[in-house]
Amino acid sequence: MDNKEKRQITENAVKEMNQNSNLGYDLLSLYEDSIIEKINKECKNYVNNYMSDDYYGNGISWIFSGYPHDESPNFLTYIEFNSIEYNVFGIKPGDNISDSKNILEKMGFENKGHYSKKNRANVFSKGDLYISLITKNDNLIIENIEIEARTFYLGNRIY
Repeated sequence: MDNKEKRQITENAVKEMNQNSNLGYDLLSLYEDSIIEKINKECKNYVNNYMSDDYYGNGISWIFSGYPHDESPNFLTYIEFNSIEYNVFGIKPGDNISDSKNILEKMGFENKGHYSKKNRANVFSKGDLYISLITKNDNLIIENIEIEARTFYLGNRIY
């Protein structure tokens, strides 16, 4: 069951993030012809998965899936990048993890801790908007960043 209040918190957080980031496309953009034409020119690879449309560019990937439910139209729900060309709240790969954590916490994101032994992912959330800052081992430098507006599709959930 969809929690409308949490969904509104998520959508407000996404709007704020889109205004303060450079991600190529706004998170929760509707999958429509104007975006498809532009993104096809930028991407090296496209994968039409059963429940999503995945695009892989130069140092960035964009995944469109049903939001908030599978039956919904596809929206941009996931972005991952390792290129310094992109940023979220000014945070980009190559930045120091400590400074980046402070930025997200000041923006009202809750520090959810770490996951994965191989990669150190520092996970932050505001509603169902999740930002993961990923470093290798105990390195203090961000190697890549994952951004996700969680959906009710179980395939993209982090456990």
